[in-house]
Amino acid sequence: MRVYLSGRMSDGPVLREVAKRLRKVNVEVTSSWLRQKGPTPDSTTACARIGLRDLADVKAADVVVALMDRPAHNGGREGEIGAALAWNKKLFIVKNVCQRNMFTALATQHFTDWESVIAALTGERTDARRRTTAAR
Repeated sequence: MRVYLSGRMSDGPVLREVAKRLRKVNVEVTSSWLRQKGPTPDSTTACARIGLRDLADVKAADVVVALMDRPAHNGGREGEIGAALAWNKKLFIVKNVCQRNMFTALATQHFTDWESVIAALTGERTDARRRTTAAR
């Protein structure tokens, strides 16, 4: 399985830890943005290059997981959600606190914690996953 982890640049430390856990159980993480060293540049050319890279990573994934615990900063995460929906990818929304984006309502599944997300991606059954799935 291939997974794209989407979030704000400042979510990088949390998402890198999730990626590490997923790789340990043979889940491929396609989010090359997690290796990006600095903030998103101001240059239109550089932003376009990053956007194309991220869209290619989304397209390569089977599942897109978007962390939505804070409002958007530059809209990249929202673009990735749109691409996931357009390409009929499974879309998992995590901690949907900032419900400004109506398209998050179209997600395959919503989660309140990372343990449930990891269980869903790896096929593990947990009490948290059953509760989250049943709540939908």
